Amino acid sequence: MTCNPRWKEIQEALLPGQEPVDRPDIVSRVFKLKLEELKKDLFVKNIFGEVAAWIYVIEFQKRGTSRAAIHIYTDKNGVEHMTENEVNSYLDTRYVCAPESIWHIFDFRMSDRSTPVMQLKVHLKNAQGVVYKEGEEKDAAQRGQLRDTTLTAWFAANQRCYDELESTGMIPEDVVDLPRYLLCRDARAFPNSPKENGSEKKCYKIDWKNAFRFSKRSGKICIESHASKRH
Repeated sequence: MTCNPRWKEIQEALLPGQEPVDRPDIVSRVFKLKLEELKKDLFVKNIFGEVAAWIYVIEFQKRGTSRAAIHIYTDKNGVEHMTENEVNSYLDTRYVCAPESIWHIFDFRMSDRSTPVMQLKVHLKNAQGVVYKEGEEKDAAQRGQLRDTTLTAWFAANQRCYDELESTGMIPEDVVDLPRYLLCRDARAFPNSPKENGSEKKCYKIDWKNAFRFSKRSGKICIESHASKRH
């Protein structure tokens, strides 16, 4: 959606003799209100069908025109045919135009999304990254062995599900949707509760030439659950 300085709401708010370029505050406010209405139409009223996820980025074109680039992921039960449009975040080294400065002054969001995404670590046994200060390498290495990563915490969560299965004879609810719907609270601990308004998890891209790590990542994606690196 691109801002149109000739919108009725903008023209009616101008004083006699003023042009839209003279009042970037009015232009930005009207554009923000229209953007919120568009979001309501798309994500609440679902005019294009059920929306599974969305993301948008605010851009400012070289003539100072505000623009919202919106990418929508429709639900599998939504419309059958959608024209794909990719939102690209880019570094703009041009001058800051008046609408862009007003947008920042009003503290309007530059982008938004429906679901945050967190990268899950992929590493081999005892090959996780460790942060340390100079002279404390040995202590940091020992702490790294005792501290869970997202990968080892995922193994531990699966093991709890297996233990529950052995003790009760029933498949726990968590294990069925574990790869997608278990909440990771602090990037290391996976509690035994389904995700509610948490963040989606995405594995890092691994080059297929790195055979061990590539197979580990493929296993996390394709297999329902794991309890250790032996799998």
